Amino acid sequence: MSEERRMRKEWTAPPDRWMYLIAVLLAIGLKFHYSMAESHGLMWILAPTAWLVSHFTHLEFSFSEAEGYVNTTGSIVIAPACAGVNFLIICFCMLVFAHLHRFRHQVAKMAWLPASGLVAMLFTLLVNTIRIVLSINSDVPPGSTGLLTPETIHRLEGISVYFLALSLLYYGSEALFTWVHGSRSREADNSTPSRLRFLIPFFWYLAVTLGIPLARGSFGGNLHRFVEHSQTVVMLPVLFLITFFMLKCLVNRLIHASPIQIAGTCTLLLSTIMVFSAWDPGPGTTTSFNTDNNGLWVESKWYTGFDGSTGESVLAGEVESLTALLARNHIRFVYVRAGQIAASGEVEHMPGPVFFELKKRSPEVVFLPWISGNADELPLQDPNWRNRAIQSMGKLNSSGIKGVHLDFEPINNNHPGYVELLKEIRDRFDGAFFVSHATCRVAPFGFIGTLMSGHFWSQDFYRATMQVTDQTVLMGYNTALCSREMYCSCMKRQTRMLLEWASEVPNHQILIGIPSYDRVSLLFDPVVENVVSASLGIRAALEEMPKIPKSFKGVAIYANWTTSPEEWKEFQSNWMMSPFAPDLSSSMIAQKH
Repeated sequence: MSEERRMRKEWTAPPDRWMYLIAVLLAIGLKFHYSMAESHGLMWILAPTAWLVSHFTHLEFSFSEAEGYVNTTGSIVIAPACAGVNFLIICFCMLVFAHLHRFRHQVAKMAWLPASGLVAMLFTLLVNTIRIVLSINSDVPPGSTGLLTPETIHRLEGISVYFLALSLLYYGSEALFTWVHGSRSREADNSTPSRLRFLIPFFWYLAVTLGIPLARGSFGGNLHRFVEHSQTVVMLPVLFLITFFMLKCLVNRLIHASPIQIAGTCTLLLSTIMVFSAWDPGPGTTTSFNTDNNGLWVESKWYTGFDGSTGESVLAGEVESLTALLARNHIRFVYVRAGQIAASGEVEHMPGPVFFELKKRSPEVVFLPWISGNADELPLQDPNWRNRAIQSMGKLNSSGIKGVHLDFEPINNNHPGYVELLKEIRDRFDGAFFVSHATCRVAPFGFIGTLMSGHFWSQDFYRATMQVTDQTVLMGYNTALCSREMYCSCMKRQTRMLLEWASEVPNHQILIGIPSYDRVSLLFDPVVENVVSASLGIRAALEEMPKIPKSFKGVAIYANWTTSPEEWKEFQSNWMMSPFAPDLSSSMIAQKH
């Protein structure tokens, strides 16, 4: 009997099939246990995970029956959802099915089952600890929006860490078995299935993360969110695989390249770097596009009359300082934080005397209560909830307030119930109630697929909201871009597209939100995104238009409590083009640190 026939017979031997079946049953049983267990039932994996996280972060955790392991401040929770059991199942199944057939003796095959479980368990604890530590150290502000939201950041971190670790486990074990078995494994590498072995981690990752939920129908009634999640789970590993393949091809090509080819490649790379360095997407003139209708987000003390953190009341001198700042910077629209809207439809706070004092002192300024909310927790699609929310706005209207600024995040593209809410507000007040809302990133080409619906709004959705609101305020920050030039170009593109769409809606107003804060996160780099680079991008867009569109009102600064005196000077010189401050807009390159 030839070696090939003998190996094929060994592969199909009944004991092997039984061991594969046992492995599948163990995986299913563990998955069932995980789906049914609460925190106490998962202490076998939560406890060592919490200990490892505590060791690397020096944070103290204590067990809570209701939540899991909670640190002393209560801000970090290692819950059952963070246990990593799904990753453990993936590792176990991959190790068994990828390597069980390599053993010649049945005793060794039987020993490989518990060995795979032990390796998978230890590896899961290590990888899950790394993922949690990365998540703790990722400074992502709650409620952030733009290209990446905190939910998306958490998801991308998890997918990246798990898939890369799974690939490392497979290739590491593959190299070990190749070293142990020597030439026999190298001969097997020439077979067609072996050429596709790099897809094995990808297959098992999808089989458990998507295959099992799809088979069980556990995505519930939110098929749209499951499809979006599935696209992310598929596309990110594919991106990694393509990157690895391209790097491998590049390395192989350079290894076998001639000196002339290597020199040509280096010349091309250097030329690309030089072209990018010389790229200046900013405006070519010092023309001012300020229309004296700028906006500003301000804190809740100007609404309630007291500082929420200290409890101290707003003083008369502070009111005078704010009104002077508004006049000095040509602020026409002020979005005053009024708190969140609850699942009951009630607004968190009603306005205090300070709010009306501001209106009295600055009658030319439009003060709008800034109502926020977590869109994932608000039943926007429920007509009864929308009716209760509009009743709350009716109370504001009865107190003398003639409009609101809505900022529900995250609002996905075509978010169910959002346009209906805006339309019903307009209909209820017969257009006599000013409706402004903060909006998401403009889709790069005006349309998007399901994968990016949580990060961009399409042309159709923007137009639908414009038809039933008075004002759109683009949140032009948290883009996660890595250079000033890229951010400036992004703002230029966003501004131009938004104004083109708004030109078809009579009397609609557009403001472009620009950042003036320094909290560094995965979404935001203040060296890249700031008052200067944002102003340059907006001015560049307006400069290319035949005339300033009627819909354009100005820029809105986020936020008053984070804007330093130096940033106000930069705003005056780069947006208002004031002669009383130095001109900082002559070159994008000069802004680099």
